[in-house]
Amino acid sequence: MPHTMKKIFLFSVALMALLFASCAKEELYLPGGGEGAVSFAFSTDTRTGEYNPEDYCTIRIYSTEGLIRKYTSKDEMPEELSLLAGSYSVEVELGDKSIASWTNKSYSGKADFTVVAGQTASVEVICKVLNATVEVKYDASVAENLQSGFKTTAALYGKELVYTESMAGYFLPDGEEAELEWNFAGSHAEKGAIAQNGKLAIKPAHKYTLTFKFSPDAVGGLDFDIEVVEPSVMDDMIIFSPEPVFKGEGFDLASSQKFYNTTKTILLSSPNALKSLTVEVAGKTVDLTNSAFVEKTDEKNWKINLSDDFFSPFAGGENAYNFVAEDSEGGKGKATANFITQGIVAATAADCDLWLNTADVKVKIFDSSVSSVEVKMRRAGGEWATYTATKLDSETYVAKVEPKWITTTNEAGGTAYQLDKNSGVLANTAYEAKAVIGGVEKEAVASFTVKVDQVIPDGDFEDPTLNCFTISNQETTFWGSGNNNYMNLAILKNLCTQQSFPGQGGNYCARMHSEVAAGILAAGNLFSGTFVKPATQGTVSFGKPYDWKARPTALRFKYYASHIGQADQTRYKDESGNYPVNKGEQDKARIYVAIIDWTAVREVSSGLSEPSGMWDPAAMSSVEQGAIIGYASFWIDGSSTGDQMITVDVPFYYYDKVTKPSKTYAIAISCSANAYGDYMCGCKSNELYVDDFEWVY
Repeated sequence: MPHTMKKIFLFSVALMALLFASCAKEELYLPGGGEGAVSFAFSTDTRTGEYNPEDYCTIRIYSTEGLIRKYTSKDEMPEELSLLAGSYSVEVELGDKSIASWTNKSYSGKADFTVVAGQTASVEVICKVLNATVEVKYDASVAENLQSGFKTTAALYGKELVYTESMAGYFLPDGEEAELEWNFAGSHAEKGAIAQNGKLAIKPAHKYTLTFKFSPDAVGGLDFDIEVVEPSVMDDMIIFSPEPVFKGEGFDLASSQKFYNTTKTILLSSPNALKSLTVEVAGKTVDLTNSAFVEKTDEKNWKINLSDDFFSPFAGGENAYNFVAEDSEGGKGKATANFITQGIVAATAADCDLWLNTADVKVKIFDSSVSSVEVKMRRAGGEWATYTATKLDSETYVAKVEPKWITTTNEAGGTAYQLDKNSGVLANTAYEAKAVIGGVEKEAVASFTVKVDQVIPDGDFEDPTLNCFTISNQETTFWGSGNNNYMNLAILKNLCTQQSFPGQGGNYCARMHSEVAAGILAAGNLFSGTFVKPATQGTVSFGKPYDWKARPTALRFKYYASHIGQADQTRYKDESGNYPVNKGEQDKARIYVAIIDWTAVREVSSGLSEPSGMWDPAAMSSVEQGAIIGYASFWIDGSSTGDQMITVDVPFYYYDKVTKPSKTYAIAISCSANAYGDYMCGCKSNELYVDDFEWVY
């Protein structure tokens, strides 16, 4: 069937009477009348990993006196070529001129154009294919009757294509016609060698199909047929067609432009009637087609008049203004111009400290008479808060956005603090800001989000090789458990296992199940750290390195307590001289995380001897190993209801509002099916599932 390929390659001829300067400009002084200019721009569909004929581009421009310019790539073309009024022509060649290829075709085309001073003209160059297409088709009878390995070889000027199956290739004649030689070779079990050959006169833009069919009655055992398809049927061309073109009037669109209390104009021209015009700035798109900022000289020529009113909806500072114009034939022209304007500037990652939760929000001010500047900012959709801005330099004011802290207490009644999420700046959170300049609140809103990728390692528990699911917890990448091989008891190898439960995030989650071994409680557990049990005493070492990038406000995870029963085991008393939970009382499970700043791990031991090293981040702000900066603690005081895992956000409480962990150990997470498992007190059949640990900001 016919194959049609149409690509857009913009070759625009714009006659500007030498009114515009260009950073890439060539001048030609030719005999003739008044002066004009030819402006070139290219817009191509560049493909990666494929042959693209436009990568092999030669463009020649001729006057009536002969060749005046030759360019061997699109990149060589100047943005503007100054010419005197007169008649010209352009020739375009595309492709690598492969003589024989399965993929690489070549094209050429020519068009005449006239330069008339003071007018805008355009030229469309239709580049027609130069190759002849030679297709070989094997009837099913060939494979049914001949042995494998049959082939057809086609050659032109010594360059060959070997057809081992039905397919098409391309040959490039040097001129209007060339002679292609072909040869079929195969083998029949009884007839022996089967061969046919011939010559074929091929022309550019024609298609030739050689069809082979086995016939025992044919000479040599093979019938063949040649079909020729004329160019009118084989419609294969590349159309070089101009698209809408943007140009700054008196300024270069490629250079950043400072704009205040002035006017600038962008000229938009198209060979076809213009249909629409939009501009996109920082994710905000505005339709300019029928706006007051567009002056329609005629249907093919528009002016975009830039003023303070034009820029008022957009944030200040330097922004890329991405213009897109579409014409009545579907052609699209694009241009990007960078303007530096007065107003609120969107904060960047460099302006924010996501641990201190502060931001320096800037306002560009070009009006020297301005004496007061304020910034209004909010979490997207929230309430506005106002901050006073002070002068940073001659054109910049800055407002310091700081967090608010709520004073509260920890679980032991000590002082702790919670971050007000509606203040300051948090990671991965959308914010909006605007400026109040000289008491006047401006329309423009600058939106920004400072994104961080800060994950809890393997918090989804999808990896079955995690140490916590094995008895190899002496060294861990992050997660460990109390699984052990003491007395070769199978139950002690399954205190923490990889399981599945409805509502989990992926395919798996972690399950903790408590047991009794040698008459004492072994709590199902999971933690960030290591575990050793050389004999009757097991030791957990809490603490792992962690690179904190942003302060969280909560810990999010999924859990399901399939059974949290009444305590039926007691062994050791706590510091008060009492069992932390008595037999017959409701047992609890617990999950907590601590942000720590430790020089060493914290060892907690328990077993047949008195436990030691116990610590509770919800009751203390430091231990011997260093500071506890903050914590999030979640108690589970009974079995869960329903049949799905439950998602919870557990808020952080901070003891230190400033310090960011800098020492070796920065995080400790603990999950236990028995909250008082260190004391060997609780219910021996507790079962707890957890999954998908992540931070909330």
